[in-house]
Amino acid sequence: MNEDKIITLKRFHHRGQWCIGFHYAYSKELYQQLMSLRSSLYTQTHGCVYIPYNTEAYQEFKRLNLPYEVIAPQDNISRTRQSPLESDISAITHSDPMKEGGKLDTDIDIESNQVDSIIWQDNHFHIHLQYAKEEVEYLKTLRGCYWQGQQKMWICKGSLKNLQSLQARYTYWDDPTYRRLEEHATAYSNLPRITLKAVANDLTRLEVVVRNGPDAVKWIKAMPDRSYLSDSKSWLIPRDHERVDELIAQCQAKEYQVTVQYTKSTIEPNTRTRDKTKWVKAILSKVSAEQLTLMRDYAHLFVRKNYSYQTMKAYCASFQRYVNSLSDITKINDQSMSDIEAYLNAIALKKVSHQEINRHISALKYYYEHLGGWSKMRLDLVNRPKSPKTLPYIFSIGEVQNLLSQVTNVKHKCLLLLTYGCGLRSGEVVTLRVTDIMTDRGQIFIRGAKGKKDRVVMLPKNLLPILHIYMSKYRPDGWLFPGQKRSSPYSSSSLRRIFKTAIKKAGLDSRYKLHSLRHSFATHLMESGTQQRLIQKLLGHSSPKTTEIYTHISKGSITEIKSPLDYMNVK
Repeated sequence: MNEDKIITLKRFHHRGQWCIGFHYAYSKELYQQLMSLRSSLYTQTHGCVYIPYNTEAYQEFKRLNLPYEVIAPQDNISRTRQSPLESDISAITHSDPMKEGGKLDTDIDIESNQVDSIIWQDNHFHIHLQYAKEEVEYLKTLRGCYWQGQQKMWICKGSLKNLQSLQARYTYWDDPTYRRLEEHATAYSNLPRITLKAVANDLTRLEVVVRNGPDAVKWIKAMPDRSYLSDSKSWLIPRDHERVDELIAQCQAKEYQVTVQYTKSTIEPNTRTRDKTKWVKAILSKVSAEQLTLMRDYAHLFVRKNYSYQTMKAYCASFQRYVNSLSDITKINDQSMSDIEAYLNAIALKKVSHQEINRHISALKYYYEHLGGWSKMRLDLVNRPKSPKTLPYIFSIGEVQNLLSQVTNVKHKCLLLLTYGCGLRSGEVVTLRVTDIMTDRGQIFIRGAKGKKDRVVMLPKNLLPILHIYMSKYRPDGWLFPGQKRSSPYSSSSLRRIFKTAIKKAGLDSRYKLHSLRHSFATHLMESGTQQRLIQKLLGHSSPKTTEIYTHISKGSITEIKSPLDYMNVK
């Protein structure tokens, strides 16, 4: 039998239950057979097909008559369930005496009202508990602890210090189980490891923390211009990529655990990349073969005119909807004005905004002007909808203070402070770089904003202390606010979620949007007497008419006018 075709069965804990995972050399045939099981699913987290850990699912798998072997878990110490399976799968040995009910098979019966279960798996503790604010604050103090949203649990490093802290708070394990866990945690804590961190406000050096790695210390000592920091028990080395890569390779060869917490190179967001072929490829990814040539020619118009990706995406989506409505796209240039008006009337009858109707009109005009050969006079016959004169929602200064006071995470707070304090758009905040913060000049450089315009805004003095705390804690060295991967920026959608959570906690109107902070910034400046021309520059508006909207909202002299009602004696 080909050993590559043998399936390895491993037990693991996933989404609150025990499962049997199938591991094998990639084979499309094997994958299809395993996925044919009624209860089988695929997990990206563990990278395998799996079934529930029960007799029924296991017996169904056995009926496939596939060659397999069972691997006993080595370090799964937890509230495990007694094996419900039969035959050779029941040979999986459990490293604890726990049974299905979650109680110990000893004289000691441990119950916890705070925590549901703590499972040791892959050198980490997987913690399930009911939400309580004080418990969440406690878990955040554990080393390497984070919330796993998909599996609805907290995960932290399986270090000895974390184990002692968990036992002291929850008294979860009995003595024999705790002693076994102590051995595992001690072995994990004593693993040789090296961590390379960015240095706050210094892009020329890296901080290296070495734990239980004497060889790594020797290699660092051999580097020129290195120095030792006695306070943090770490090393400072030059940020020379060749030497750093060599150090990492030497540590990996010695099987050290290497953690990189600095940015080698940043990845530009898709909307800002200079490679326009990626834009076109993204636009054409869902276009049918018969529409491909037409849509490619249309997309190339935006590339040649150097329009932004967002403009290109919006226009192409509207134009493709129009193309889909045609019975014969070869006769697109033969459409009459009445045909186009009928198409637009059908959209207007639906519950859509005037902006969406305008977008469809602009997309059609753009095509017929540049590719259809229509005259400008003919295109002007297409009437646009009347735009309502709405005013934005504005926070009071007290509401802004209330909103910001709800945010305790220093990174989240910096994001919202910059949004309001500098009047920035969400995309401008998340794509700031460390080098854009010019503290010596008291300015922030905004690069490639809406309309591909650069501008400079003030750096609020009240922002500097918390910004310094944030940079000292998170050590950003590329993007000022890196995302889950340091090479990518924080996402605008995550920033909007932070804002919505703060709005809910503050008890403010849910109609407020993140952009309301920018509107409030401009309105509060105007109320304090700042010239409209300066506000226009700070916001990056091309036309003063755009900035004039805030004159209709700001209190100014309007509040000084007395209503006729004020002259009456109202009872």
